[in-house]
Amino acid sequence: MSCMEYLKALDLKIFHFINAGFINEIFDFLASLPENGLVIVIVLGSFALIFGRNPRNRLPGFVLLSGYSVGGWGVELIKEFFHRLRPCVALPDARVLFVKTNLSFPSGHAFAAFMAAVYLSSVFGKKTGIWFLTAAALVGLSRIYCGVHYPADVISGAVLGSAFGYLLVLVEIRIALSVAQKDDKA
Repeated sequence: MSCMEYLKALDLKIFHFINAGFINEIFDFLASLPENGLVIVIVLGSFALIFGRNPRNRLPGFVLLSGYSVGGWGVELIKEFFHRLRPCVALPDARVLFVKTNLSFPSGHAFAAFMAAVYLSSVFGKKTGIWFLTAAALVGLSRIYCGVHYPADVISGAVLGSAFGYLLVLVEIRIALSVAQKDDKA
């Protein structure tokens, strides 16, 4: 068995373990929440930062919203390149809570959740960041549990999202330095 065959088999075994190993009504309800809720949380959270009372949160709000938009576009390009079918479409034995027919690799939800978690951890600090990262991990697990992603999709989305979140931190620093330099010259 080649290394790639082994990784595909492992991906499938982990998928089945998570997808069918913890079945109960509470998990069914909770795992379905991120399907539409993640977009709402990120967009509304961005607007809350932009239009909130603390003017120091405006730049992070703009960076988060811009990062979500640009990152989502990038994930869709990657999905088209790899063209991996979702388990709910490709596997007849997958336990499916809802059907998605677009492509699977990488997970856009995992990307967005980890991008936001890493970026917001830098904005609000490590203690709050632990909660953001825990929530992001639960979003990733929910995608497997619902039958719409393989573990490799979620892991790749998490890694790419985390890296992109860190890039957003650097972008914010660069913007803040540019603004400070302009203020010093004025």
